[in-house]
Amino acid sequence: MPGDVTADVEYSTVNHKDGLAITSRAPVIQTFPLIPENDLAGVVSSSGNPAFPPGERVVLNGWELTQSHHSGYSQGARVRGEWPVKLPSVLSARDAMAVGTAGYAAMLSGNVLALAIAYFMAGITKAALLNPTFCRSCVSCPIRPRSAE
Repeated sequence: MPGDVTADVEYSTVNHKDGLAITSRAPVIQTFPLIPENDLAGVVSSSGNPAFPPGERVVLNGWELTQSHHSGYSQGARVRGEWPVKLPSVLSARDAMAVGTAGYAAMLSGNVLALAIAYFMAGITKAALLNPTFCRSCVSCPIRPRSAE
């Protein structure tokens, strides 16, 4: 598999995309043979990418996992260096996968919903959001960068 980071897989999850891939209900797997799974958490075992040295704890989800790269159901996964994310020290690999891809997607959806509510509460309209000067000039804009005080 193409890539410059190899991770030893410690934990993974099961999600909808994996079911589609395994049952062939959708053309998910694009390279054969392939060991599927859409996410993984583990430890880098070898790397050509200085951002992810051996021993670094990482988590991955999405990208081309289950499509063209072995993933969480394998013992090791070789991936492109821009795909992994360093796993924060407060989370174990097991904890990260307890959240899994579905939890991650739900969190992103919640963030979008919270931002939409903030826009509504601030009276921000779609036209105002499309105006590139809006976020720099409106003091009440929830997406305006705050200065360090």
